[in-house]
Amino acid sequence: MTLRGRRQQRPEQLEDARCRAAVGAGDGLRRRGPLPAQGGVGQKRRDRAGQFGRAGNALHRAGRLEGRIGLGEIEVGGARDQGRVETRRLEGIVAAGRVERAADEGNAGQTVIEAHFAQRVAEGGDRLRAGHKALRTRLWPYLLGARPAHLLTAPVIYGLLVPLALLDLALSVFQQVCFRAWGIARVRRGAFFVFDRRRLGYLNVIEKLNCDYCAYANGLLAYAREIAGRTEQYWCPVRHAARVNAPHRQYRHFVPYGDAEAYRREVPILRRSLQGDASPGELPDP
Repeated sequence: MTLRGRRQQRPEQLEDARCRAAVGAGDGLRRRGPLPAQGGVGQKRRDRAGQFGRAGNALHRAGRLEGRIGLGEIEVGGARDQGRVETRRLEGIVAAGRVERAADEGNAGQTVIEAHFAQRVAEGGDRLRAGHKALRTRLWPYLLGARPAHLLTAPVIYGLLVPLALLDLALSVFQQVCFRAWGIARVRRGAFFVFDRRRLGYLNVIEKLNCDYCAYANGLLAYAREIAGRTEQYWCPVRHAARVNAPHRQYRHFVPYGDAEAYRREVPILRRSLQGDASPGELPDP
């Protein structure tokens, strides 16, 4: 048996394995019968028995020491693994916090932009609209000046409209059936689709169409991400061992990787939290 295999045994097993041969040999010599009182062969037998007994005691102490060392290494290894799990948990919390902070900063910046634009329109609406119209590229010059690569890839881009529409329909059916059955809040679809860039006067018809298409595709993917995030929180709220790039907003509530007790304890709580989550885009069940 290798040293690594011995470390996985209990100290009592190590002691028995170490001492069985030596102590057993000494006992065997003693069981051979009465030894002569004087020297000669009897004295040699007594000397050999004493040597085996002392060797057995030494191996006994060595086995106890090695067993303690093996247990210490196991405890250190377990603590090291627990430290890795805790580190991954903290990294997940920090990453999710960065995402939320960036989202909050982005929302605040968007509010400032909208307020500034509304103020400019109120101060000189006619002049602003005239300036936008003067910067608009007319349709035929826009098409004639387009790059060939843009014209050739346009069918591929707009060809995704059909699968996107099917995905939109499938997501709506999925949450209407499953979220109702699970008793969790449904996602309000309209909160993820914003079509306001069509009001900009410096965009021509094709540019407005492109903007609306991009708004629909990205809004639909955000809508799908929210539905998928709630589904994952309901069924598997466990963080990954590796770092996740840009996790969804539910990810920060998941339990650490490898923490079985936290998983059994937190799953019912996380499921109940989906029933009354007041975050934007939700529609509680009636």
